[in-house]
Amino acid sequence: MIKTDKDLAASLRSNISLSRPGQQNVSFKELVAEDNAIKSRGTESFTNKFVAAVANQNAHRTTSSVVTTTGNELLNTLVEDGAQIYFPYEELYPSYSEEITVAYDPIDNADVSTGFQYNANGELVEVTVNDLYAQQHPTLIVMEDAAAYVLPDTQLQVMRPTAIGDTVNEVYVGAVRLTKNMDGLFDGNNEVVFVRSDTFIRLNATGQVESGSKGYITKNADVRRYDASNKRWVDKNIFFDSDWDRTEQS
Repeated sequence: MIKTDKDLAASLRSNISLSRPGQQNVSFKELVAEDNAIKSRGTESFTNKFVAAVANQNAHRTTSSVVTTTGNELLNTLVEDGAQIYFPYEELYPSYSEEITVAYDPIDNADVSTGFQYNANGELVEVTVNDLYAQQHPTLIVMEDAAAYVLPDTQLQVMRPTAIGDTVNEVYVGAVRLTKNMDGLFDGNNEVVFVRSDTFIRLNATGQVESGSKGYITKNADVRRYDASNKRWVDKNIFFDSDWDRTEQS
């Protein structure tokens, strides 16, 4: 529907690239929440365009046995489920001048999915979307909000010198570089987790860091797919530890 309805596609282009320079994703919740601001600029709201696009799709169904869903119902479901639209490699397509491909997260495969694109004859065809395809063609992916699965930052209690002559060593994560994408395309960007612990660590069933240490630190750094594929250093300057010393051996 996003692919076949030009008004809806234009609205998404405006919301992702123009009002959010450099941002790669926008949730349906955000799109709906901004309707009032969009109306104040004298343009039709995203909700109205979405509802109209669904009505247009329903009008072209060829069988009455298909149960249709109204635009409002579908949009409410997308909002409640925390769905978002992710635009990997948006750095390569700042003007949205090329025809877009729309794909979806297959859930059970982080690397490959089906997308929809117009061919040279103007026919809507299915295409195979993977990381290389997304680099070569502007691609929008409908997926769950990845932010819901990011490990939360934790910080040990701030400790200060206990004796004369002790020094405070504040540790920061300065710049980060990956030499390749570590996560699949449909996992979103690369999530790098920095951990300080005095024992081995592991991830539990919910993806949280566990440690035998009485206290440990985790900090997250998001590395875009474009930066990882080009082996670029990315400045983060993340405050990591408020009082580190060599005796901690961590």
